[in-house]
Amino acid sequence: MASSRTRRLAATALLALALAALGGVAWRDTTRPTLGEVTVSVPGLTREVTVLHVSDLHGESFGEEQALIADLLGETQFDVIVVNGDLVASFEADPAPALALLDVLDRHSETILFSRGNHDPDAFVAEVTSRGITSLLEASAATTIAPDAGTVLATTPSQAQAAAPADCLVLVSHDPMTAADIASQDSLPAPTRLYLFGHTHGGQVRLPFIGAIWAPEPCPLAAHTHTLSGGLFPDLRGYYVRGLYRTPDGAYVHVSPGLGTHRVHLRLFNRAEVTMVHLVPAEV
Repeated sequence: MASSRTRRLAATALLALALAALGGVAWRDTTRPTLGEVTVSVPGLTREVTVLHVSDLHGESFGEEQALIADLLGETQFDVIVVNGDLVASFEADPAPALALLDVLDRHSETILFSRGNHDPDAFVAEVTSRGITSLLEASAATTIAPDAGTVLATTPSQAQAAAPADCLVLVSHDPMTAADIASQDSLPAPTRLYLFGHTHGGQVRLPFIGAIWAPEPCPLAAHTHTLSGGLFPDLRGYYVRGLYRTPDGAYVHVSPGLGTHRVHLRLFNRAEVTMVHLVPAEV
């Protein structure tokens, strides 16, 4: 009897420790953002080009005036910062955390590009563009990045066919495309295509060997795709959900894990992140 009771107490203690450990990981992943880094090799570049990919703040505050993000970036300067939508939590939400983030980012690059998300209201988009930030959905031509490094152009997937020939096309959309969507653009005028997506939050909650439990489907702004790219267990179904991928036709895809949360204030095994994308000259 005593031995059985001891085993039950030990099992209860182990369960409590496991739950406490998971709670600690979730607290860190949700409230303490990190700076991720990925590298893409680009033929034709004469120097490294740095891109900061930021997405899906959803009105989250990381310290006063986004101090934790400012600390992450330090004194680093980027050739371009891509802000990939959903900075505010909803159309009625206070935009102050989003504007504070833009204030931080403005200190780290002369070129900031914005791709509107499904949670960004017209008034917020107007405020963004009033700061001299380029809205890619409204731009009439591709934006040139780091002209001294080669020909790197940024635009949206739907406007890509009109882009001039380039060493690298950076194609920005809040909503991820599928591999089939991306393969349909393999004739674009650039040997290297880098797609930057947001929207998924990396799934918010991820499990080892399984990936995201759930990710949102494309929003109405995603005119470039009519196929599903979310739902239950999207990683297992072959969708692009979090991190850097290489598509079957040779394009690169980076899906931002995002910073904030939606519906449930929880991230697990999927830390809030801004990501530094290094475009490096390819070795011949």
